[in-house]
Parts: sequence; C-alpha cells; structure tokens
Amino acid sequence: MKKLFVLAAVFCAGSYATTSHAAFDCKDGAVTIGVARAKTGGFAFFDVAGARGLEVGIDEINAAGGIEGCEIKLIQGDTQSNPAMTGQVADELIKQGAQLIIAPSDFDAGVGASIAAQASGLFSISPEASSVAWTQAVQPNFFVGGMTEGDLGATIGGFANKKGWEGAYIVTNTAYSFFTEQEKVFRTVYKGKIVGQDAVNEDTSDYSAVVSKIRSAGDEVKVIFLNDYFPHVGTFLKQARAAGIKAAVVGNGTFSSTTLPQVVGADGLQDVYYVASAYYEGKDINPALKRMIDAYQTKFGTFPENTNAIVSYYAAYILADALKTAGSTDASALTKAVLAQKDLKLPGAIYYGWADRYPSVSATVVGFDASGAFKEVELLDPRSFK
Repeated sequence: MKKLFVLAAVFCAGSYATTSHAAFDCKDGAVTIGVARAKTGGFAFFDVAGARGLEVGIDEINAAGGIEGCEIKLIQGDTQSNPAMTGQVADELIKQGAQLIIAPSDFDAGVGASIAAQASGLFSISPEASSVAWTQAVQPNFFVGGMTEGDLGATIGGFANKKGWEGAYIVTNTAYSFFTEQEKVFRTVYKGKIVGQDAVNEDTSDYSAVVSKIRSAGDEVKVIFLNDYFPHVGTFLKQARAAGIKAAVVGNGTFSSTTLPQVVGADGLQDVYYVASAYYEGKDINPALKRMIDAYQTKFGTFPENTNAIVSYYAAYILADALKTAGSTDASALTKAVLAQKDLKLPGAIYYGWADRYPSVSATVVGFDASGAFKEVELLDPRSFK
C-alpha cells in the first residue's frame, strides 16, 4: 500500500510525518552533515543559495527536536567553483566528522565530492542536481534531488506542444551536460519543427549573432528554447526584444532570479516562461513557503537568490524523513529509506517517488504578468509527457 508522507505539517505545527522506525542512533551526539560547495567563484551563485536553503530547513527541524532529539549539525567547506578541488573539500569534511555529504549542485562541478563520500562509505546527495548520469557514475549511495534533465526537457517540450508553438529555435549552453541533456529530450517530445539552433558557452556575453539568425528566420520562430542560465538569459532577452523578436521564450529554473525583471523590463518578459521545481518568486505563493522565505531573509538578509534555495530546503526534510526511517546515518539504510518515499508533499511540490536514486517530482511553469511580476502558470506532471 502506498504511504503518504505529509511533511507540510512541519510548517504549521512544528512536526512532520514519517514511516515507522527504530530508535535513532545519535552517534557522537549529533548528525553531522558536510556541505562541500562553492562559496566563491562563478558557481557560488547557485551553491550558496542551495546551502542557505538547506540551513533554513535544518534550523526548523532542530527547533522541532531534530531527529528524535538528535541535533543536525552542518559543517561547510569551499570548493571555490573548482571541480578539481571538490573531492579534496569533501575528504576534509569527512575527516572533521561528516556523516553524510551535500555535494555541489552540478554534475561537472560536484562529482568529486560524491566520489569521496562513496569511497568513505557515506551517503551523499546533490539536492538540486538533475543528472541521471551522475547517479549512474557514483553508486550505490548517491542521490540527486532535483527534477531530472529528462523530466525538464520533457516538460518544456510538452508545454510548448500545449501552447501550440509549431516552430522552435534552440539556443543551448553546451558547457554543461545539464543543458545538453535537456535539449536531447526536448527534441524527442516537441512536435513542432526545429527552425534552427545555436550553441553558446560559458564565455558568451554578446548574443547579437544568435539574435540576428533568429530574426532572419522571421515568423517561422514561434518559440525560442533558451537553454541557459541567469545572468546569460537576461542579456539574451534584452538583445532579442531590442531586435524586435516577439517569439515566446521558454527555459528551465536557471532563469530564476529576482533581478531578471529589473534586467529585462516588463515588456521584454511577456511570453517568457520557465519550468522549475517550485514557484516562490511571486506574491501568491504557498503560505508555508512564504514562511520559509521570511526565515531566509531574516537569517541571510536577502530574498532567495534562485530556485536552488527552495529545492535544498526540500532536501532537508527529505533527509530528516530518511534519517528517522533508517534509524542511523548508515549509508545503505539511508538509501533504502529514501527509495521508499512515495508521494512526499512539500510546499509547492510533490515528490512522487524515486527510481535509480533520482526523483520524479512535479513541475511548475512560471511566467510573468503585464507588470513584469512573477506568476504561477500551472503545475504539471512530467510523467504525462513521456
């Protein structure tokens, strides 16, 4: 029989539901989680937000009694956005007593941390990562917690089909497998014609050549699949709209930044959409998520910088549930506990279940109103597009 985990109760009553379990083995008086992430360098924009969201969740869980009275403690190291340093940072955290590891939010930047954890017999997770290839490369006790690249690509393609956009131009940042894998799945799901495509990279700062090609394609282009991240997307949108391109633009949660409306302007954001794991940027958000954001702002003095803050917040409760079920930090027991989770309800998202150590999770389409404010468009189930 399916078990329904209703963790949203924590946001109202300070407690959460979990499966049956034995008494928790509080080794050394705390659960020590090592956070091996970029605090500096180009990838810090994503990793810092995720680490902060995790911290807010852990604060709430500790305030509610921790794991059966066992406090959760975070220790952190800086990978400096350098993939070559990630494993070393994780190893140092393990030496300091980390019992499980939080890896960076991208496969290319974070695989070293997960390998280090696995080599030491520890459970590890990248709360926001989407790479199925990552779970296959590091076995058996590593998880990714974000919507998979396949589900993102399928949902973006399915949404484009629902909107009736019959001609697509694809712009992909080929520096990251996160984007290239999405493009592959988008192509299999999208039913319209691919009018054209361009590859950009980490160093692209001027999109005028790409914009010129899209404009030359004229009315054939009904939608641009912009497979890149902020701040790149802000630059692209400004240049595209300035060139008179009015085609719809669709992408993923890496669009998410509260400064995007300031960069692009309200007019430039009309018919711009992105698919993410949660909607948190607007005024009409889930009340429980609003309380999380208030806590984030109080603790860090800023609104969550991007979606990673929300997904990592979710991960705190996913881990807390698994720790209670497992009864310890034993890697194999935690892996079994996470894989057993079904229909896990969190504010603004549903984790339907896990397969091969990645989740099936609901997808939220976010857009913009006439004033340029964020708005929730609809909640979709990626499984319906496969």
